[in-house]
Amino acid sequence: MNVLALDLSISSTGVCIVNENLDLIFYTTIKTKSNLSEPNRLFNIYNSVEELIKKYKPEVIVFEDVFVGPNKKTAILLSRLSGLVIGLTFKMDLSYKIITTMQMKKFILGDLKKSKNRNLKEEMRLKIIEIFNLPVNTNNDITDSIGLGLTYFKNN
Repeated sequence: MNVLALDLSISSTGVCIVNENLDLIFYTTIKTKSNLSEPNRLFNIYNSVEELIKKYKPEVIVFEDVFVGPNKKTAILLSRLSGLVIGLTFKMDLSYKIITTMQMKKFILGDLKKSKNRNLKEEMRLKIIEIFNLPVNTNNDITDSIGLGLTYFKNN
């Protein structure tokens, strides 16, 4: 069974396909140009995800829950993008699973209480690079999508 995991972003969405054996089948980023309108950027991501579904035939799409921090505009855009992905799962007759950032970090890194001054995002990126023997410059968008895929299989 293939899972499509997405680290949603309006500018650079991390994407990976992972199977139940935890084989990393494919990974990339979907980038949009900042000079495009918001609807065009959202539509480009939607179309790219739809093509990946057709090509890799996942049974589930996994993505990160929207975090509402100080930048409310970003949260609104991510909510719109999440809604499009959920709509796409219904259109393509797929399931979806939303995973929190904390669930993923706890699974990939273990006990988060052991160190209070860690850069968890970078530590997680490096851990995933090590697990899959990825190039050292693999970006957070890709490693976060991989982390989401791994976390899905751990919890299901």
